[in-house]
Amino acid sequence: QNKVQFIYEKFGASSSSTRRCSPVWLKEYKGLWYLFAREEQTKKDKTFALDRIRDLKVLDLFGEKSSIDPQEYYDKTIGVTVLDKPVEEIVLSFDPYQGNYVKTKPLHHSQKILIDTNEELRLMISVITNYELISMILSYGKSLRVISPKSLKKKIFQNLQEASDLYSE
Repeated sequence: QNKVQFIYEKFGASSSSTRRCSPVWLKEYKGLWYLFAREEQTKKDKTFALDRIRDLKVLDLFGEKSSIDPQEYYDKTIGVTVLDKPVEEIVLSFDPYQGNYVKTKPLHHSQKILIDTNEELRLMISVITNYELISMILSYGKSLRVISPKSLKKKIFQNLQEASDLYSE
């Protein structure tokens, strides 16, 4: 219930910054823990990776209460990055082998199977495109093809092209 103050070392930033926040909840994603909090200066809700927090101090000040429901907050996303973007219907095609795994462990609660044959498992999820979604798609390599939307297909292609360029001689 108390405010906290800490130094945050954001990846890609040239220096660290002092943050003062009202903690709301902790969230785990892929073995890493995150603090969801309302930042005092900006009055915005933000997610902070715990492994980048230094010199945490609990202050003798009461934090702001939050009415945000964590389940609802993360409902339309994969991972911890929640962006102010519209939800899209993402259509993905898996090879049959990988498709068997995706049927037993869905990518997202919105997952709907569109085609399930010996050639492919095609499904749709309704989520916001974010870093974690793109990383998850790339992690399937040649076992997964993005069918739509075209903008996501293009992002995945660009990522794969840049990765391929690293190996060309």
